[in-house]
Amino acid sequence: MELQWLRYSCSRPQTFNKVLHRLPRFLRPNSGSCLRDRRRRSFLPIAHPVCRFFSWPSRAGQNLSEQQLNDYGLNFIRTQIITVPGVSVPYPYGGKQRQVQVDLNTTALQSKGLSALDVVNAISVQNLILPTGTSKIGSREYDVSIPNAAPQTIADLNRIPIKTIGGTTIYIKDVAWVRDGFPPQTNIVRVNGQRSVLLTIQKAGNASTLNVISGIKALLPQIKTTLPTQLQISPLNDQSIFVRGAISGVVRETLIAACLTSFT
Repeated sequence: MELQWLRYSCSRPQTFNKVLHRLPRFLRPNSGSCLRDRRRRSFLPIAHPVCRFFSWPSRAGQNLSEQQLNDYGLNFIRTQIITVPGVSVPYPYGGKQRQVQVDLNTTALQSKGLSALDVVNAISVQNLILPTGTSKIGSREYDVSIPNAAPQTIADLNRIPIKTIGGTTIYIKDVAWVRDGFPPQTNIVRVNGQRSVLLTIQKAGNASTLNVISGIKALLPQIKTTLPTQLQISPLNDQSIFVRGAISGVVRETLIAACLTSFT
């Protein structure tokens, strides 16, 4: 695949940069791309990968589903790594994106005189996300929450009433089934034949590769404490090795040149 240069003409380059940094997620790994600034006539590199991590279940954690793997990578690992200065972390590859889905039984809907819109309206009205807070009463402060605003489990979603006909209440479970599902899977990652999740870590802007890698390595022990013990995390590659090698090579050649110059 040959990548073409991208050109832009935008009054708000910061906004354009945010959108452009999402492009590597849809590209093949190790694909480079650049944007061209017409005002400077130069090429500005997009954030490039500095390291990659695999996460997969151990033998004791074979019961972890691909939805759980993707959920841990997206909502637990990624949210902590992104706090390192100069780090840009796209969405993980592999796994299945967790999504609550409602499977309609069209035959049951027709028999009860309902439509799919009735099911959508019932769930929208009775599955609300309302703000909560605290209430100060005297010298104490109490948490205030609204537990009945949104169902807490999948089973509660199946028990949402849709309509009452002749004294009989029709629930979601009578005409549909709510399940913990996933949208169509678009990519698969395997480690030793096991389904896993790949997390690519990029450095953004003028951040130092060495500082980014050292910050991530210092954070990994803390991240592992928030994950189940049957979930393993292993680095795939580390660009800081090549950066350190290049720096040591420059220092060595500089010392050799200095010694040769002093003897002449």
